[in-house]
Amino acid sequence: MRPVGAGAALLAAAGVGAFLWATTCAIGGIRRGVGVTALLHAGAAFCALAGSVGLYARSGMWIGPSASVLVSMGLLAVELYSRASRAGRLTAALKRYAGVDSPDAVGMEAQAGARDMAVMFVDLRGWTAASYDMEPEAAAGLVNVYLSAVADAVAEHGGRVERFPGDAVLAVFEGRGPEDLSCSLRAARAARGAVRAVAEGQSIALGVGIGIAYGRVARVELGGAERSDLTVIGTAVNIAKALEDAAAEDQVLVGVPADWARGLPGVLVPWSGRIAKIQPGTVQVFETM
Repeated sequence: MRPVGAGAALLAAAGVGAFLWATTCAIGGIRRGVGVTALLHAGAAFCALAGSVGLYARSGMWIGPSASVLVSMGLLAVELYSRASRAGRLTAALKRYAGVDSPDAVGMEAQAGARDMAVMFVDLRGWTAASYDMEPEAAAGLVNVYLSAVADAVAEHGGRVERFPGDAVLAVFEGRGPEDLSCSLRAARAARGAVRAVAEGQSIALGVGIGIAYGRVARVELGGAERSDLTVIGTAVNIAKALEDAAAEDQVLVGVPADWARGLPGVLVPWSGRIAKIQPGTVQVFETM
């Protein structure tokens, strides 16, 4: 019985590996579980053994189990890499579309309970009329330029975008106590300035209306068993939305207890308007200059 050189062993392993690679590509669209993975490894061992027997019968060279081990290890490495890639794509998708880093984080957020947050609604003024005759793709491209500017301003000042309801932005600021309200005011001014800067370079110039409130808010799952959204609910969310609806173009309205206004950054002046959706005496509304 003649000894087998390293080159022959690697060549045999490469041949079996190529076969398994083609098989893996063929079932690439199938969600592989433990059973399928085990089946592929068993197939690797069988093919390697068959190759060893065939090589021995043809030329008297015996490879033994080495090819099976090499192919199985290679297949395991490919499987681990594939799983890591899928996990990375899932994490990126969750971060982009749900604002969380893992599936477990969704449940943790939903079970965290109510806590104090500053809530900010930013709505693009004039967008509905401006986009009426636009092609959907062109409209999406233009509105994303504006929404991206607002989202960047939110992130710059420590906020988190919860969702984009149409041509608006819902953002929250949490974890810093009353300082969250100050951060939201800075973000609102930055967003207003960013939208003005974007408007200067666009064929369609838009403005914003902004509403801010502070209070107890819970992050919950809303929807059905097959499809739901992770979002925030609470009186502060309702007040912020009502203030945004009432705000004029480029106006920022803030609903807070009167004694809080003195400690907030910038110039705040009492706003004399009336909003039916806000119960009298709940908050005092100020306009930030």
